[in-house]
Amino acid sequence: MKATILSPFVWRKYPGTKYPYRLIQPLQVRLDAPWLPIHPIITFICGKKIAELKDNILTIYTGYAIDGASGAPLDEHILLEVFLHDLFYQFGQATGAPWTRRDADQLFLQLMRLHRFPLARTYYHAVRLFGWFHYRSHSNTWLKFSPKYNAD
Repeated sequence: MKATILSPFVWRKYPGTKYPYRLIQPLQVRLDAPWLPIHPIITFICGKKIAELKDNILTIYTGYAIDGASGAPLDEHILLEVFLHDLFYQFGQATGAPWTRRDADQLFLQLMRLHRFPLARTYYHAVRLFGWFHYRSHSNTWLKFSPKYNAD
């Protein structure tokens, strides 16, 4: 899978909160993979739409927040990669999306390499070794899957 960032990545840190890294502007990413679904996927948390995949464009809406790189020091130069990786773990496991944990991890590696992050292989091996726990834990999250999309 390949990803192309289509919009600026604008975030803010809110220290002292459970999920301190938060999008303050929607983020759009074009995904290229043969197995992407034909029907849109929409993800909600507590009734609020947080992400949508439609026509190979992943839109992550303002307000989506993460805790950072779980179990690893966060280099804010790769925060975009961490946002996408976390969303793919949540989106994939909880909704039955067509990508696997390996797809999410390989996208993480690809984006870190694209940004020439010197610890890309180390972070990749860490998520391959320990990511199963976090991936599996999202199966009990409040994310909901909607295979249909009605443009209003």
